[in-house]
Amino acid sequence: MVELGKIQKPEAGDFADRKKLYCVADIYSFKDAPDDYRELVDKYWDEVAQHLEKIEIAGKIKKIFCEIITGEDKEDLDILAKVSEKLSQIVKKKVEEGGALFALESKEILGPYTDW
Repeated sequence: MVELGKIQKPEAGDFADRKKLYCVADIYSFKDAPDDYRELVDKYWDEVAQHLEKIEIAGKIKKIFCEIITGEDKEDLDILAKVSEKLSQIVKKKVEEGGALFALESKEILGPYTDW
């Protein structure tokens, strides 16, 4: 019997054969950022990595769509590492585990945008 107003947590197995989309906000630090800000950014990415590991019970990550890069090769991962080392580590690990990296940016748009 289901209680009115009580929501039951679904089982991970209920989603095993379905497509899932996990969206992670890009949070970046900068060279001269205050120490407390950098600590918060590092904590954020550590928690993202932990959470992704937990939710992969419902299925391994197969596709990684990433902002800031314009291609899907090692050079783009190196660019990502310059922007966010923690994000780069997460993406590299998921690629090593079989995920495919997809760029969300085009060179024609990203170049002028970042110059602003």
